[in-house]
Amino acid sequence: MLQQTKLIKDIENIPELLDNISLKINTPSQNLEIAIVSYKTFVKSKDSTTFQSLKNNLINDTLFENKENIFKQTYDIVIHKVSNEDNKFSLEIKDNAQSLDIVFLKGFIPPKNISEFEALVTKINSFKLKNKILLKELDKEKNALLEYIKTMKSPIEESNNFTLSSAKNFIDSKDSKLIFSIKEVDIAKKNIICVKENELICKFYLASNGKSGRNLRGEYIIPKEKTSNPPSFGENIKEIQEDLLNKYIAKKSGFIIFENNNFSFCNELSLQNIEIKDNYNFVGDLDSDTKLTIVAKNELEDAIKNGVTIRANKVNVNGNIATNTSIYARELNIKGQTHKQSTIIADNANINVHKGNLVSSFAKINSLDGGNIISDDLEILKANGGEIESNNINILELYSNTNIRFANKLIIDTLKGGGNKITFTPLANKSNKKRIEQLLKDLDTQILKEKELSLKLNTLIYKYNKYQQTAKNLKNQIDENNKNDKQIPSYILKNYNIFLQIVESIKINKKEILKISKDKNYITNTIKDYQKTIFDAEFLCKDGWLKYNDIIFELVIPKLSQTTTIIKGIGRYYFNVEEKKIIHQKIFKNNEKKIKNQGF
Repeated sequence: MLQQTKLIKDIENIPELLDNISLKINTPSQNLEIAIVSYKTFVKSKDSTTFQSLKNNLINDTLFENKENIFKQTYDIVIHKVSNEDNKFSLEIKDNAQSLDIVFLKGFIPPKNISEFEALVTKINSFKLKNKILLKELDKEKNALLEYIKTMKSPIEESNNFTLSSAKNFIDSKDSKLIFSIKEVDIAKKNIICVKENELICKFYLASNGKSGRNLRGEYIIPKEKTSNPPSFGENIKEIQEDLLNKYIAKKSGFIIFENNNFSFCNELSLQNIEIKDNYNFVGDLDSDTKLTIVAKNELEDAIKNGVTIRANKVNVNGNIATNTSIYARELNIKGQTHKQSTIIADNANINVHKGNLVSSFAKINSLDGGNIISDDLEILKANGGEIESNNINILELYSNTNIRFANKLIIDTLKGGGNKITFTPLANKSNKKRIEQLLKDLDTQILKEKELSLKLNTLIYKYNKYQQTAKNLKNQIDENNKNDKQIPSYILKNYNIFLQIVESIKINKKEILKISKDKNYITNTIKDYQKTIFDAEFLCKDGWLKYNDIIFELVIPKLSQTTTIIKGIGRYYFNVEEKKIIHQKIFKNNEKKIKNQGF
């Protein structure tokens, strides 16, 4: 298999040669690197039929910028096969070959010696030939690159660009460009952008006409003239004009609607039966002064149809929402029902019939019908199936097959069914759950490190025990030689130093394992601190009771999951730390004051 070709002489079309070799040896052309042995530069006028060779490849500016001249180069090269490794840098040809930049990526390690620097230069020149960039002023370019690399840290902490070469006179014309502050804006859609007062909406870069000249490929370019088409806008949007740049800023908080290169403004929108073909794109800041109302034409149609995503500070939906819909809001009111494959994220949510997925700070649900809810505080009038997780939960009527997880307080006014699972768990507190889950990941990382270090330590101890006697003998020989003022043989010193390195490695490993043990204890104790509020949690059932409903008490550390089948009737349930079990405290129905005081 080819690792390096023989010298290939007088090649003009490098890309064509690489394609042929790539096909022949079944290797992608990006895995072929070109090493330049020598090259020749030729020039001719447009009227001439023959090229003339330039002595020492010197191209003066007058000759190069004369548009009547045509240039070409031929190369003597060797092609190497290289691995597809991540070099942590890339090369970019910009603006119709007006300039060539090298992009050093974060983590790039600068060359440590001349050999590594020359290897970098080879890769750069290989890229040039693959992209038909003329070789010109290579020594000047190398020196500038070397000086720049000397200023780098190793490895570099942030990505940065270095311009390797640029055209002398040629400047390419630039089209106008509209850049939105919010990346999710899609100019192919009808964008409804939620903005706050004085928020930068976008920047419009005006078109600029270029300047004729020769680019890095040696092509003489006469740039085309460009025109600008800035967006139109109304009185609630402010335009700030700078040099070749217009900025557009919202004067008020609200909806900015962008369509067909036009901005319009409003605070409230009312839409009917939104669907994908309407091509809406809701993006932006939920803390804006925005209100969106969506209504259904009739009871047979969904107000929000399949696959639609909406976003606003306040959202009112007079109807149902369909499958694969997403709603993001601070305040949400849905008078219909949510589909089981819908997703809602809202600070405060009021939903008639919930079958989908909801994450909220506070939610009020008229009827839970198999939906999933994660919340801080939750009120449900009727619950009949589903998964709910909240710090505090109040359910007026609980029917069957609902999985309830709570961290502080659960109140059920009337229990009317079976197959319900009620779990005391610290993980039902959203903020604590996030912290605990991160701590558990950290703990797993420490445990894995400890296992790796313990294996390494066992290997070192095995070597220590195996070579301990030999090391003693070597030490005795060293002491004897020192006593008699004799030179110690190098192999004795070498072998004894190897043993000393084992001893030192054992000390280091033990120290690292001890640190990990302390870190594990700290993480464990922190998790226990976060979960200890669960011991103050309580569940209160005010009325009704059927068998076959389970209560579970769950801890993260130590892992504990104690189950008690509820058969004792109405009352208060809590976990007794001393007895390590769930306690039922009987409360009679006529003791209304005591029952009400258990609420939140």
